Amino acid sequence: MAAQTPPDPSKLKPMTLKAVASVRGAARTTATIRGFSLVFDEPHERGGTDEGPTPTEAFVSVLCSVTTVFLHRLAENEGKSVVVHDVSAEATLDRRGIWLIEAVKTPWIRSHTIARVTTDADDATLKRWAGLFPKHSPMHATLASSGTDVSVEIIRA
Repeated sequence: MAAQTPPDPSKLKPMTLKAVASVRGAARTTATIRGFSLVFDEPHERGGTDEGPTPTEAFVSVLCSVTTVFLHRLAENEGKSVVVHDVSAEATLDRRGIWLIEAVKTPWIRSHTIARVTTDADDATLKRWAGLFPKHSPMHATLASSGTDVSVEIIRA
């Protein structure tokens, strides 16, 4: 493993993120963060207008994005190259809490993310990197700390 360059100390300070949302109807929400607008909604059968992904669908899709960013950070930190071709994520949600049946301590039962990459990192490094996600990736770590079974695979394209 290559020597790691310590990050700029200013990057280690806690960061507060702020989003503001406008609501139309019972479910359609347009959230704005850092100047970007994102539409979240529910399907018609759940009282929405079906004009965007549900918040839970958006959460799962964010696993794809954060995986890409984190893989590039890992590679750069170790002096490796990586091209992420595609990422898929799947998560199983216990919906009893959403439907107010009972409180659920760990609503996400499991998540599994697969990234297809081209890299000069060896297979042992890819396996080690995959193991870092539940500890360091903000979204994966949030799931893991709540008790979700989190797995990440990094495979060669």
